[in-house]
Amino acid sequence: MKNLISDFIKKIISLVLTQQTGNTVSESIYKFKIKNKRLFSLLYGTAEDEDVFKNILQRIDSRSEILMVHSSLAGMMPMYSGNISKLLSKLLAYCKEKNITLAMPSFLMGSNYQVIERYKNGKSTFDITKTVSEMGMLSELFRRTPGVKRSIHPTHSICALGPLAENLTRNHHLADTTFGEGTPFDEMIKHKTIILGIGTKSENALTQIHAVEDILKDGFPVPLYTGIIPVTCFNETGKSSVYNLRIKNPDYTIDPVSLRKILRRIKNMDWTYKGIPFFSVEAKVVTDTFIEAAENGETMYKKK
Repeated sequence: MKNLISDFIKKIISLVLTQQTGNTVSESIYKFKIKNKRLFSLLYGTAEDEDVFKNILQRIDSRSEILMVHSSLAGMMPMYSGNISKLLSKLLAYCKEKNITLAMPSFLMGSNYQVIERYKNGKSTFDITKTVSEMGMLSELFRRTPGVKRSIHPTHSICALGPLAENLTRNHHLADTTFGEGTPFDEMIKHKTIILGIGTKSENALTQIHAVEDILKDGFPVPLYTGIIPVTCFNETGKSSVYNLRIKNPDYTIDPVSLRKILRRIKNMDWTYKGIPFFSVEAKVVTDTFIEAAENGETMYKKK
């Protein structure tokens, strides 16, 4: 019953509120949960790092080549009682033992308008060593881990450590799209990649759904891009280059109902453990599902 009530509230928020207002409500819900930590602990119990990690192992394939992790510490609270750095250590040790490449997003957050404001007229630059990840504490801790490689992209860079880290990150700034050929998202389709969500649902964090837009290009049913902004980027040696960042068409926005409709075709992807949301799915399955939908004229976008 508690999960049904929570899901119902979130669906209502996504249907009737703007993204900005929805984010404000989500922040209020988070503050409420923290304030009433004892209540939520009674409802769901608590989860230590070992509990969370064992729960993850039951859902991921140890034969995978890449493990792409999206996470939200806020989404784990207040049930999570561990230490996020210890959870990272467990993920690192597991991937090293299994010869799996661990990857995480090191994106910059913000709407299309905020991206334009950040980068237009050379206001900001992207520095592979200095620009922090805005994808949560686990992602930022991973970015700072010795040996981790990072792709060069002003909004959707990827961090990786392991045998395929170089393959994932080396060509992102040379590709003419964010999610298509030559990008980490394209590379993940070529290998057995498990995308794992910790503290978040697939509909909120599954960036692989955007690969279809750049793979189909002009064949995608919605005209998503309207122009470019040149962004100066710096690599690990300080050498600069200019990346032409495409700007999305402001006339279109993601429709949560359509997004869920397509995602529901992928079975057994989301689950909860002690009130904490998780998801696990193969990158190729996600891409193939959204390509099939787009080729039938169905997308997750709608006109504003």
